Amino acid sequence: MDNYSSLLLIVGMIAIIYFLMIRPQNQQRKKHEEMVARIKRGDKVILQGGIYGKVKHVGEAVFNVEIAPDV
Repeated sequence: MDNYSSLLLIVGMIAIIYFLMIRPQNQQRKKHEEMVARIKRGDKVILQGGIYGKVKHVGEAVFNVEIAPDV
């Protein structure tokens, strides 16, 4: 009987970790990937450093952003 309660405790802890940490992180990553996939030329964006810019070119893995005329 003691083995079953220990096993149940471990399974319960794994379930809690999954629902409180892993699942929300996966949902947030998926939402971010969808948002990045929708970016197109001419969209206005805010960079991670807080700089506002306009997307000038969309590549496979790189975006060119204009933050001021000719910059």
